[in-house]
Amino acid sequence: MEAVKKPEFRKEDTTKEKLIRATQYLLACYGYEMATTREITRIAGTSLSAISFHFGTKEALVKAAVDYTADNLHHAYQNYTGKMQEFIDTGGGDTDQAWKYIEELLSETMQLTFDPKKSMINIGMVEHENGFPESCRNTIASVAVRDNELILQELINYVLPEKDLMRSTLIARSISASIMSYMEKPLLNEEFSRAAGLDLSNREKVKEVLLKYFIDSIHAASES
Repeated sequence: MEAVKKPEFRKEDTTKEKLIRATQYLLACYGYEMATTREITRIAGTSLSAISFHFGTKEALVKAAVDYTADNLHHAYQNYTGKMQEFIDTGGGDTDQAWKYIEELLSETMQLTFDPKKSMINIGMVEHENGFPESCRNTIASVAVRDNELILQELINYVLPEKDLMRSTLIARSISASIMSYMEKPLLNEEFSRAAGLDLSNREKVKEVLLKYFIDSIHAASES
């Protein structure tokens, strides 16, 4: 996984904001145990007493950092999935529109995921969240599933000749995992790089190839 960028603070950032962002960074890089209160305050440039004052406990601070990350991810998805969710909620029915939304959803998801500044905190925290306290687990992953993968699943179900929720779920999960693995597990991409003749550092070209492959795969499923 690419390195998570150490947070850079602005003069107007509050102590509370600095603590949350420092915690995000350490959780994404090293996990819960290594994100000690001493290291959090060192990165944030604050005192240990600031954690007690603003959050009470380390677990409460971690919960705040996880919720902050999940909220940011939710809003990032909502920028392009809000209208798709409305289409689904109102019954859709327009297959051509569903295809347009599938392509837009995949394109925007890859754009978000392939941008290290926007994605590496999310990916790093999800990778380490099994080691978080119970109150902090699965929050970020749940947002990704609810606000993105389930919408893709519903859109795919619209374009299948016979509605098949299991099939559309498996297709959506496979696509989501493929997109995530590009950033999360770069070593897994070596065979893909050789087969496609791509330089994996050229993310725009990778996005173009993957988008065509995903759309072609869904078309094949809808025609079988």
